[in-house]
Amino acid sequence: MNLDRVISTLKRFIGDANESTYTQVGSIWLSHHDRCHLEVAALPALPMGGVMVTGIAGVCVPEFGNQECTPKYSGLYDECRVAIHQALVYPSPCGYLRLFKWYLWMMSRGINPISTVMVHKGMLCS
Repeated sequence: MNLDRVISTLKRFIGDANESTYTQVGSIWLSHHDRCHLEVAALPALPMGGVMVTGIAGVCVPEFGNQECTPKYSGLYDECRVAIHQALVYPSPCGYLRLFKWYLWMMSRGINPISTVMVHKGMLCS
C-alpha cells in the first residue's frame, strides 16, 4: 500500500469530505473541494497578504472555465481561503487540522489568521 493511499484512507476516516463527496454541476462532476472554490468565489474578495483573494483567481483549471488564464496571485491564497471556508461551513476534524496548517502558513507570511477568519465569517453572515 503506498503512502498516498494511506493518507487518503486516513482523511476519509477522520471526516474529510474532499476525499469522498462529488456533486454534478451541469455536465461535470466537482469534488467537494472544487465546489468550495466556487462557493468562495461567490463571496466578496478577501484581503490577504496584499492581494484580494477571490477563491479562483489564483488557479487556472478547466472546471472553473479559466484554464487559459494567467493567475493574478499565488494559488496558495485561494487554497487558504477555501480551507477557512470549509472549516466554518463544513466543520470536521480534518477541516480543523487543515485550517491549523493554513494558520501557520498565514502567520509565516505576516497575515493575522484570526482577523482573516473573522472577516471571512462576516462575509458568510451578510
